[in-house]
Amino acid sequence: MYAFIANAQRQALQHQLAAISSDTIKVKVTSSSNIMNRLNTGEKIDWRRASDHYAFAKAGFAYIYFGMGYDPHHHKSSDQLSNIDQQLYIEAVNYITQFIAQLDMTKF
Repeated sequence: MYAFIANAQRQALQHQLAAISSDTIKVKVTSSSNIMNRLNTGEKIDWRRASDHYAFAKAGFAYIYFGMGYDPHHHKSSDQLSNIDQQLYIEAVNYITQFIAQLDMTKF
């Protein structure tokens, strides 16, 4: 899993992410679209502008974007439930849930 973080918050959030353990989910943290593209395969993407979080970036708000990387089915007719790794999806959601709970507990 990848976490794309606004520069100002990277170190603090990276510390929070490192405190969560998972046997299967390994998180790579970056705030650079170029590094994110090197970590992924597929087409080059401007990760800062690639989704709903761009509105936060434009307004100067801190944000974190979690993603699983390049998906050959994304926005194509093959983008169907049958092509999603259900176990990995559940593990990723659980990881993000732990991250959110930890932020709440520490009043980040």
